[in-house]
Amino acid sequence: MNPEIGTQVVQLSDALVELVEEIDLACDDDATADEIQEARALADDVLGRYRALLSQITGDEKAKVQRSIGLKVAKVEGLLSKLSGT
Repeated sequence: MNPEIGTQVVQLSDALVELVEEIDLACDDDATADEIQEARALADDVLGRYRALLSQITGDEKAKVQRSIGLKVAKVEGLLSKLSGT
């Protein structure tokens, strides 16, 4: 994998872990509207960066990125649907 792409993947992976924590907090019964809004804004940013990265690469590199952090992205998307229910 291209070193620049690898760096972006590591950064996205870290951001996704942080995002899961933020969404979990926002799903709590005592979460404020601001916390929910912040979690959604962070999700928009991180998922936007992921999609932007995928749009810049093709073939094997794209497949490697998807294998590397695709499950984390899917988890975030699932948590977002849970957050939308709050």
